[in-house]
Amino acid sequence: MPKVNFRSNIIWAPLARKTVRFLITSGVPLVAAYVHGFGNWILYLILGALLGFVGDAGGSPLLRLGFMAIGPLSVGLGALIGTLCLVWQAPWVFFCIAILTGMVYALVENRHGHMVMGPRFIGYGLVFGYSVTQINALDALLLVLALIWAWIVSLLWDVVMHEKRPFSVPSLRHSILSGYLHAPMRWRLAVSTGISVGLALLTTAFTGNKHAYWTMLTMLIVLHYNIRESALQITRRITGTLIGVFFVIFLVSLHATPLQLLLASLLVTILRWPAFAVHSGLGTACITAFVLLLAEMSIPADVNPMPVLIDRLLATFIGCAFSLFTLEIDFFLRYVIGLFEIFKQRLKRGKNQT
Repeated sequence: MPKVNFRSNIIWAPLARKTVRFLITSGVPLVAAYVHGFGNWILYLILGALLGFVGDAGGSPLLRLGFMAIGPLSVGLGALIGTLCLVWQAPWVFFCIAILTGMVYALVENRHGHMVMGPRFIGYGLVFGYSVTQINALDALLLVLALIWAWIVSLLWDVVMHEKRPFSVPSLRHSILSGYLHAPMRWRLAVSTGISVGLALLTTAFTGNKHAYWTMLTMLIVLHYNIRESALQITRRITGTLIGVFFVIFLVSLHATPLQLLLASLLVTILRWPAFAVHSGLGTACITAFVLLLAEMSIPADVNPMPVLIDRLLATFIGCAFSLFTLEIDFFLRYVIGLFEIFKQRLKRGKNQT
């Protein structure tokens, strides 16, 4: 009789259940969208379900819905701001908001998973609303309906599994207060991130890239608070982002049909959580591919997707490069602050001697 690795079963059984629930949550709306006929609205429909799943913290039904709503509402808010900036032809307003979003992200990153979802997915919404597909009333409605679908699946899953998942995250109010109290300790990273986001957007725009703001999406995936201690993790995330981009470019180069794009989306949906368990770079590749496939399925049939993907690939490279450049800016600011402290000490000694 073969020997069973119980340790492996303990790890992979919950992962398999999570994968199935994720597939139901995001796959059913995706299949429904394919049956109806893909349109620009698919991006917001699927993101509502996906982010609702990611924000699921368990607990009572209403508490669970509140935390699940953080991601979708952040995307909707960001998309609304991005759409208004496009309609009002205010690129510099968008530019300033993008920098501010990057700075807020640096202040809260690694504090609380749901705190990070706010600025991160506001940034996603900014990119989608400004340079992918503008949000309208139907998109907002689908975003809410997808969130409700993810909530219903979450509740029914507990019933089917004969369990009630307890509330599994720290207090959001306490984390916000803690983040506010410790914000001065992170101001240097926030300034570095703001400078990097601004320079990345300008650099990509100056290349003539029509999807320059994709750099921001990349940076909100790659940047982390412990950037100096996690260079390997950053490299893995960069590698995963590029793998995801190349995968979608390969599919488009083969002139994949909408059905094939759908099947590819379902495939990366199934692989996402197991891929993260194996290697964080592979998990990032699945996330990147999924988002890009959604964007491709939202493009009208008469538009050639390859130039769009090439623009996004270039923007991804620039975003990854400037994510690493954030480290250099952080080191420079630390050096300047060190010189300033030395100057203050010498000035103080001079006053004491006189």
